[in-house]
Amino acid sequence: MSSASQAPAGPVPFWHRLNQFFAFPLQRKPLFYSTVLAVCSMLYGVLFFLPDVLAVLLIEVGILLAASRYGFKVVAMGSRGLQRAEDFPDRLDDEWTALPWKLFGILLVQGIVVGWLQRVSTGLVSCPVNSQAR
Repeated sequence: MSSASQAPAGPVPFWHRLNQFFAFPLQRKPLFYSTVLAVCSMLYGVLFFLPDVLAVLLIEVGILLAASRYGFKVVAMGSRGLQRAEDFPDRLDDEWTALPWKLFGILLVQGIVVGWLQRVSTGLVSCPVNSQAR
């Protein structure tokens, strides 16, 4: 039987790719990107004209959006079979661009709802660890 008539090999099982999966952040591009985000977390002093709390909040939201954008990119490219960061295109489809903003909106709404529930009834949000100790 010739090699041309053989059926193409199927996708590699995930347990054979686990080492590549966990080594992904150690590739050059993801490692550089995570280092840049880590350095950005120390930039609150640059925003000296803002109160410290607002500056830290602004920077952390920016890091959250940047990290989730890159995470969505990694998931999208991984689902297309790209395992190396060098193979990723520079720009994603427009449908993937809004996903970090949607995630941020969901997290914001969830936080507002939890805060509102805590204000309405403290028993709904807090759960005592040992109620028999009282």
